[in-house]
Amino acid sequence: MEICSDRIDAVLVPPVTSEHIIHSIIAINPDAPSADKAIQEAIYENPLLLSDFKRIDALIDTRSYTVTPHQLLDHTSSDTVMKACGIDISDCEECISAPADGIAVVYAAAAALTGFLRRTFFNVRINHRIAPLIASHLSSSGLFAVAEHGRLDIIATDRGRLLAANTFEYRNPIDAAYYILACARELRAPESEIFLGGTDCEPVAQVMGQHAGYPKTVQCPPALLAMGKDAVSLPQSITALLS
Repeated sequence: MEICSDRIDAVLVPPVTSEHIIHSIIAINPDAPSADKAIQEAIYENPLLLSDFKRIDALIDTRSYTVTPHQLLDHTSSDTVMKACGIDISDCEECISAPADGIAVVYAAAAALTGFLRRTFFNVRINHRIAPLIASHLSSSGLFAVAEHGRLDIIATDRGRLLAANTFEYRNPIDAAYYILACARELRAPESEIFLGGTDCEPVAQVMGQHAGYPKTVQCPPALLAMGKDAVSLPQSITALLS
């Protein structure tokens, strides 16, 4: 599942590929006493999520993250790294995801949330939602952008090297297209190596097509498509996790 401030994307994956994925979007109550309480209520009100699963992954959506060489953490604490990046860690747990050898995603997650997840789900694996996106694209070369729910992830790679990983908020497709093209210019990425995915990618692609080359669209992997129509609507972080 991917946990965001306003929703939870819960994805139930069957044990055999002949059965279908179930994707459920659970709205989070904006009037709850706190964001953590809202997430707890949303999960408790959906008892299917509390079933006995073989594996549970929780992907946290927080802008309070940075990507750094993992060896840096051998000499510097994650606390120091986050403070140097201006990340507020009050009432937060300092977390680290390792999407690949030598890469660390250092992020601050609400301690109340991570504590709840560990108490509620047996052996849950908690990661930042950018981690599986990095892992899935690292073996390729290009600039990969994901547009979903006013959130734009940009990951740039070059034959196993991570060049950039960042998340932007945008209000309209023009803003998203600007961020993508600006990053492409900064990284000198050719138009032929720009890839765009996510549930909101089409309006952004149309804007880019008017001002530059039309980007290549990231397609849902065939193995997931075979598991039903819900596979097309999955957040890209979960698609990457399952691929």
